[in-house]
Amino acid sequence: MINKFNIIIFSIFIYGCSGSINSHPLTDRNYNVHYYNEQIPISNKNEPSVQFCQTHYRWETIESFYGKDGINYIVRNINKGGV
Repeated sequence: MINKFNIIIFSIFIYGCSGSINSHPLTDRNYNVHYYNEQIPISNKNEPSVQFCQTHYRWETIESFYGKDGINYIVRNINKGGV
């Protein structure tokens, strides 16, 4: 016999949590792939972007520069004591 509780559990199982997290991939100059919540803007060395990396679960600074292959990125970890 199917009761309301079973229908509710089945619906939650089928539909799950409908929330989604945006992931924007970035490949750095060492060909490591990082995923961030936001699109990374083109910056200069005076103002690097600071983002939380979904791949490595840590805060990172991202600097962009133009190279012969187009835009390249330098990604550095932020340690507890600073950059």
